[in-house]
Amino acid sequence: MKKEIPSEAVELLRELPDVVREFGETICLEFVREFGANLYVKTIYVGVEIDGEMIAALYPKMKELTIEMPLALSEGHSSKLLTDATHLTWRSLPLMVKVDQKSDMKAILKLVREAASRVVNKTHDVHRDPEWFRGRTQRMSHDPNAKGKKT
Repeated sequence: MKKEIPSEAVELLRELPDVVREFGETICLEFVREFGANLYVKTIYVGVEIDGEMIAALYPKMKELTIEMPLALSEGHSSKLLTDATHLTWRSLPLMVKVDQKSDMKAILKLVREAASRVVNKTHDVHRDPEWFRGRTQRMSHDPNAKGKKT
């Protein structure tokens, strides 16, 4: 039996433009079918996890017609597609990619697979302490040298 996307996730992505919605569904299917991930919906996002460890979260942004997707990647990752995800306060998802109608599906799926592999292989080592988020007046840029500094 093929694993499918939960209907709640499909519903959350439903109002996005077709290209973005279909890409979001493709990402969800990749997590489920290739990595056996569990998908669940929490009001404003689709959570993605394996054995209780977060891999990603998909946040549909209706006004911007995009999906913000923080991923379980290294804070110093070199991809130019990634930006800081501190504003989402996920302890283990430090960087995010924005999916829009012009996104490079191949490049984003590569990041998705890398994040899932880090969790499956138990090599993902980003687990920020809640104190890391306190007292921040601005969020960090995607500058590895700024890592951990409060601004």
